[in-house]
Parts: sequence; C-alpha cells; structure tokens
Amino acid sequence: MIDIFHDFYRGKRVLVTGHTGFKGSWLSIWLHELGAEVIGVAQDPFTERDNFVLSGIGQRIKADIRADIRDGERIKEIFRQYQRDCVPSGSPAFGTSEL
Repeated sequence: MIDIFHDFYRGKRVLVTGHTGFKGSWLSIWLHELGAEVIGVAQDPFTERDNFVLSGIGQRIKADIRADIRDGERIKEIFRQYQRDCVPSGSPAFGTSEL
C-alpha cells in the first residue's frame, strides 16, 4: 500500500466515533491499515450486511465500544479511559463543543 501520510498514523491511538456506520467503518479500516490503534465508539450496526460487520473490522481494532455520543458523561469517561492522539468523526451526531 502507498502511504501518503508517511507513517503519521502508525502507532497513534485514534478514537473514531460512528465506526459502525458506512463512513466510520471505512475510516476505521484505513486507519487500521495505516498502523493506527483504532478505538471505535458507536451504536450497533443497523444490519448484518453493513460494511462494519462484513469487513470484520470490529475484531481487528483495539476497542469496539457501544455508546451514544449524545451521552456526554459516557463519552467523557471513554475519552479519559482511552488517551487518544486524535478523534476523527464518522458520526453524523458529533458536534458538541463540551468534550
């Protein structure tokens, strides 16, 4: 694979919100392939035919956490537990400035 990021993500801990959705699952796959430690936070996938389920990425990432990102206290707890280097979002509901 060509790494246009020059190993930027290798070894970095990346928390991805919405990782069970279409964009979030692809983002998780790519980050994993680029060497990142991916922590995924999302609700359950909608169906067994979703990209998240079919790709098996949930078994390959560091943590696959079920939580609603609108639950600020739960998200703060997850952020404290998993010290991360960056937080890209695949979740359409992510937009709070209180985190």
